[in-house]
Amino acid sequence: MMGIPAFGEDVKPPPVLEPELTPYRQDLLQQLRWAIESSHQQFEVIFARCDAPRLRDRLIQQLHHLTSVPLQNIVLPPESDCPYSQICQQLSSEPPSALIILGLDGLQDPRAALESLNQMRELFRQQFPCPILFWLDGTLQKHLIRHAQDLESWGICLDFNPPNPPH
Repeated sequence: MMGIPAFGEDVKPPPVLEPELTPYRQDLLQQLRWAIESSHQQFEVIFARCDAPRLRDRLIQQLHHLTSVPLQNIVLPPESDCPYSQICQQLSSEPPSALIILGLDGLQDPRAALESLNQMRELFRQQFPCPILFWLDGTLQKHLIRHAQDLESWGICLDFNPPNPPH
């Protein structure tokens, strides 16, 4: 009989469910793969919105498996206020084929970072002839629209967590 565990008895936590890759999200992931592959060796800004970090990590892992283009992940430190400099510091010696930028949603001053990205957008175009995928959450996407309109207008946005995703 299952009941309340006795004092000192090991209690196992409930299993952690993996985020669901619904057909809708799988379709978006294919669109993302296509956007990266079709803009290989060309500057392209892509924004992917996902509010659930575990789901985002799973989507990134899947994307690495799906695409034929090598993806380089760049994680911005929380204190970064000039993402362009941080990205350049973390790059390998070879020019990237495609970049995935993570950590924008964890920055101490996201507004300053987005304003900096907006001001440096022409440098991105000149220095990175490759697709650049920025992962955002909903709050950061609102900041992007408000404080970095020019950069936002250069990109496409795929939303992996719409209010009522179709199944």
